[in-house]
Amino acid sequence: MGAKPILATVVGDDDEGHEFKQLLQAHGIDTSYVLLDQDRRTTVKTRVMSRNQQVLRYDYEHTKALDENIELLLLDSILDLIYTEKPNVVILQDYNKGVLTPRMIDTILHHCQQAEIPTAVDPKRDNFFAYKGCTLLKPNLKEAAEALHVELSATHPETLIDADIRLRNILDHRYTIITLSDKGVFIGIGDDSDILPAYLRRITDVSGAGDTVISLLALGIALDLDIFATAELANIAAGLVCEQVGVVPIKREALQQEAEIVLGEG
Repeated sequence: MGAKPILATVVGDDDEGHEFKQLLQAHGIDTSYVLLDQDRRTTVKTRVMSRNQQVLRYDYEHTKALDENIELLLLDSILDLIYTEKPNVVILQDYNKGVLTPRMIDTILHHCQQAEIPTAVDPKRDNFFAYKGCTLLKPNLKEAAEALHVELSATHPETLIDADIRLRNILDHRYTIITLSDKGVFIGIGDDSDILPAYLRRITDVSGAGDTVISLLALGIALDLDIFATAELANIAAGLVCEQVGVVPIKREALQQEAEIVLGEG
């Protein structure tokens, strides 16, 4: 998309962790903020495919919370990133793997607010309500329903509007984006909301679709673009990802071309 990504995280001090850093460097991504932990195993996902369809995935990983020493080292590293690199947006991508601890979340959000840096959050179960004051919250339908202990349906927009109101009352964030799988995305902002339908696709592999959506949304926030237009682009980009096998990046030219076809705009 033309942005400069900077990754901050912890991986194991193992062969996979070192290979991961080498892959980042090979793609021109700064690894200064990727820490190695000798007591942790690097997450490795193994996908079993049949005729270009994923039928099974099994993971090798540690998901316990970071040890306090490595947690503080990572926090110091991230604060250095915030005030040295001055990013246009910070994405907190939570996978319940133990890196985004409550202290980590609270400190990052506080300093981003101090530095007037918008934050885009993809929450997971354990710390769902820890992201108070973030700019954008992007759960999927199941995650939002489980967090609020309610039934939500993409075919009943009133349930999504109510969920948006309840989430906003708790977290005091600006935008709610709820992904609805093959039904598209719900957007909530203040008194305004809408559902953008998904476009008909030949779904091959959904791996990476959620990551694509949060990335495009974060770029839109960084550029101060209209949230509805940005969500439309994110929706289209996720569809492109799902048509390909594996986790793939979407190039700017491909997204522009597809957007012109789908939206009928040149």
